Amino acid sequence: MAAGFDHAALSEAPSSSSRAIPPGRSQWISDYLAKVGCPRVSPTEVGLRELHLAHVQAIPFDMLDYFLAIEPPFHLERIVEKIVYGKRGGGCTQVKELFAACLEDIGFSVWRALARLPADEQGLRPATHKIILVEFDSGLWLVDVGYGAQGPLYPIRIDSGVIASQGLSTFRTVDIGFGEFALERLSRSKWIRLYTFHTSPIASIDFLPTHFYNCFSTRSLFTQHLICARPRLDGSDLLLDSRLTIRRGTEVRRLVLSSIEQLSSVLLEHFDIDISPGEFSFLPEGVRFADTPVCPKHHESCLSGRS
Repeated sequence: MAAGFDHAALSEAPSSSSRAIPPGRSQWISDYLAKVGCPRVSPTEVGLRELHLAHVQAIPFDMLDYFLAIEPPFHLERIVEKIVYGKRGGGCTQVKELFAACLEDIGFSVWRALARLPADEQGLRPATHKIILVEFDSGLWLVDVGYGAQGPLYPIRIDSGVIASQGLSTFRTVDIGFGEFALERLSRSKWIRLYTFHTSPIASIDFLPTHFYNCFSTRSLFTQHLICARPRLDGSDLLLDSRLTIRRGTEVRRLVLSSIEQLSSVLLEHFDIDISPGEFSFLPEGVRFADTPVCPKHHESCLSGRS
């Protein structure tokens, strides 16, 4: 394991895979579709539904790059290298850009938009969650393949009268006025708001500040915690720091990890993420393994909202 954090080491370093990205978009899309097990997709509601489920079951939500002392990829070519040709997942700006580019190539009518999670104890949060919108003759659909363990398995039609049952979860969208909508999830007979969003399109490059905030700000959950997640039809897998929660139907199993080697093993077994113990440069303060550096204090000079 590297001893401490080196800002000079931050670069869009290649993934552990040495395979080069093939020229042209169509080849990587074919490889991506094969990887998620959905080689043929038509630009229809049925095709979108099939590909959405295939993606969330094959590509985990993975926000680990910060703790590897590499720059989380933002541009599509590097995202493809990381996710399609490496054994990694990605955060919301990464998996959504990959998915949106794939949908565009297939022939869907697609645009990108921005969502805001509910306020926390510090007040209103910045809008930092990337979403995809897909339009059919029947209306507009919300596509979110990178929310996490409690995220949608399928697209959700943006219609206040529609209740979407998906595996063990139930979702709805609500028109809250002034062109703004909310995505809500049913939990113990109560609707819980996951985020709000507008449907105005945003260019891919304009998500760069969002990407930087999520990946580097000391106020971001993803610099404070190790987070990996994979929703499933029958439950979910969630890694939060050193705690693994496995939900299968009504059964819940929890495992507290005790070593960096066990962490590496769990990542591979439950999330198909291949990171060796030595690739971690440091871990968040909530993870206490023997002889494992925690996030160095001087790294707090990254975008913190105080500078």
